[in-house]
Amino acid sequence: DYGYAVLRSVVARCLCASGLHPSFGIHHRSPYNTFPLADDAMEPFRPAIDRVVFQMARELAGTRAGLRMDPESKRRVITAITDRYYAEDEQRTLLDLIQISCQRLAHVVEGCSDRFEIPLWRTEVKKRAARALSHHVDVRDVRSAG
Repeated sequence: DYGYAVLRSVVARCLCASGLHPSFGIHHRSPYNTFPLADDAMEPFRPAIDRVVFQMARELAGTRAGLRMDPESKRRVITAITDRYYAEDEQRTLLDLIQISCQRLAHVVEGCSDRFEIPLWRTEVKKRAARALSHHVDVRDVRSAG
């Protein structure tokens, strides 16, 4: 939960910096959720947090120790956001990729673009160039939400 809370706050900040309001969601809708757009936009980046938590849990496997959010664990979770990933033939932090995604979403909402593409990111460089997958949302989903 800690990792997702940090990721959600980073996404909400990037949405606001891109001129979007995180309270207007596309797929996440609930009267009790104040940041549904942040929840929508963070979905493609959740695996970065999952990966770190999975590694931490695997390190504790076979021990009696439980997974705790001590300062070292929190640092490792934050590192998932500040680490470098490979996307679009560049190395970028997850924070950069989130900001790019939010800016692209803002361009769709403003009508400057008809296609919203989320950068395809990975943790390591492949010997062969990875085939680009189409990670896009239909513009009708974005414009009809809210």
